[in-house]
Amino acid sequence: MKKTSMILTKTISIIVLAFVLSTPLKATDAITILTWNISVPFENSKEFSQDTKSFLGATLEYRMFAHTNVSLGAYVGWHVFNGETTRTIHVDTKGGEGLKADISGKQFRYINSFPLMLNLNFYIGNPNGAQAYLGLGAGTMIIEERVELGIVAAKHWRWHIALAPEIGFKIPLGYNFHGLASVKYHHAFPAKRITGEKLSHSYISLNIGFVWDHHFYF
Repeated sequence: MKKTSMILTKTISIIVLAFVLSTPLKATDAITILTWNISVPFENSKEFSQDTKSFLGATLEYRMFAHTNVSLGAYVGWHVFNGETTRTIHVDTKGGEGLKADISGKQFRYINSFPLMLNLNFYIGNPNGAQAYLGLGAGTMIIEERVELGIVAAKHWRWHIALAPEIGFKIPLGYNFHGLASVKYHHAFPAKRITGEKLSHSYISLNIGFVWDHHFYF
């Protein structure tokens, strides 16, 4: 966990430093982004949720530009994975102070993931036309895991340190609006889970939505 914290601290420091050292070349601009997300879970996330893809996801993001091709932003999101299984799972919530048992039988399993991150983005192309961009997000993901068996339910949530690289593009639609499509990989570093183990979460999202331009003149 100490090594993970150092990675996150360095990443956020680089993002903030790049923004501070950037000298504005034009009037300050900002954009608001709203997207719908299709997500595919990997490894531990897929094994727990028994889901292969989810259409339940959305993000809201705000970015401010220091240069025509550099922005610093923040975003929040919500992604849901769910599935059914009869595989036995060992549940150990709150370090043994809560429910501790082996659960078997037909279960419904859920993951609710809430990313909260800062991000740095670099753009290629005409600011008034189509643009591609590369981005990196750093921050945290609040992840809730839940197992339901009949009227019995066990749930557990935890803060995870997280990173989220992204690649995307946007095209103008007129009247300060753009269409946007991107692919973002979310990786939550290991933290204690509902099973009592320290494991990571990861998934990739296809994001489709709209961009609204803001212009500020001083």
